[in-house]
Amino acid sequence: MVLRPLIAQTALVLAAAVVAAAYSGVNGAIAALYGGSLILIRTIMLVWYYRRAVSSAGIDLGLNLRIAYRCSIERMAVTVLLLSLGLGILKLEPLALISAFVALQLAGLVGRFEESLLSNMHVKQ
Repeated sequence: MVLRPLIAQTALVLAAAVVAAAYSGVNGAIAALYGGSLILIRTIMLVWYYRRAVSSAGIDLGLNLRIAYRCSIERMAVTVLLLSLGLGILKLEPLALISAFVALQLAGLVGRFEESLLSNMHVKQ
């Protein structure tokens, strides 16, 4: 269940790198790989926190909420830190990095939207 989205995201990261390489060469491909990898890191963090909440919090709503808030804050902090690192210190190509990051973020949103539509259709039938 968890492996399928990660495989799909990895394929999209590689596709973004190929597109960036066609437009910007090797530097664009490296930046796109970095930007797409940020989404993979965020997904892995989300899965880790979800498993932690399931195993430790159980039905304790307060603890689940604290874990969810902490997950959101840490994911945002990691995103800002790694984007700053890629753009500021590593001097990666900004257009390729941000484009891959945004494209994968949007793909994840569309995927979750489609998944919820399909699950709602299944429930109604």
